[in-house]
Amino acid sequence: MMTKDEILYGFKYSLSKKKEIRLINSFKGLPISFNAVILSVNGDFVTVGVDRSQIVCMYRDHETFIQGEGFRDTVKAQVVQINLNKLECVLSHFETPKNSFNDRAYIRVEPDNPINGNIKAKEARIPFRGQLADISQGGLGIYIEERLFYPNIYRPGAEITIEISLPALGKMVTRTTVRYEDKKKDERFDPQSTRINLFGELSKPATSLTSTTYNLNSSGNLELRGIVVKSQREPAYQRYRIGIKLAPNDVNYTVINQFINTRQAEIINEIRAEYNTLLAKQQNR
Repeated sequence: MMTKDEILYGFKYSLSKKKEIRLINSFKGLPISFNAVILSVNGDFVTVGVDRSQIVCMYRDHETFIQGEGFRDTVKAQVVQINLNKLECVLSHFETPKNSFNDRAYIRVEPDNPINGNIKAKEARIPFRGQLADISQGGLGIYIEERLFYPNIYRPGAEITIEISLPALGKMVTRTTVRYEDKKKDERFDPQSTRINLFGELSKPATSLTSTTYNLNSSGNLELRGIVVKSQREPAYQRYRIGIKLAPNDVNYTVINQFINTRQAEIINEIRAEYNTLLAKQQNR
């Protein structure tokens, strides 16, 4: 783990060498990561120039994760000041977190609206109702009310089955393409990618998003089998969050992949809309 002095030295080194750093946040489960420019280092405070999509996430989270040539570990920072007009943020209270976004093997997204499903376990004869928290190709999170949570049933290692219907399937769905000024760099979002810098090129001036709409014929009704990895109590909501690692299944993989593609495009549009809303509020003060 890096000490506070080592972290501050990493910023000073990057500033002197004109090295950019990479900021990492998430928006509704989707990793958002852009390069940032270090503008100044004054004592314990570091001012950085950021992308508008990143600044929306930093505004919501009040924190960000940092990677760069000057840091041997991922660094966590608190956001103490934001200037939406200048796209600048002041960071402080640096530390090395125990976990970072690099621990995630798959891109995960959160549903836009509540999605309910039935949960069955070997030890339980009666299925329980749960709500989808997020989903990826490798697993999903399910919310269960406290009154329906039984530690002996939802223990780590327990086999479990989830019956769920993803709403985007069987409807018109949009696939988004990232298009650059340099036509050789055209590429599609890859939900199977383990990289968290999926949107690094979107801040370039000549970049645009185009969408193709098509019809999905596959059924959205899924029976997903997996193993409970962990459970965490959320007392403020009187519920538990159950993390489940999914067993491989080619049919489910295709359906989940299509849902993730759709949510990615929707989330990007939400980020851009929220930036415009926040900027308008600031200008009207």
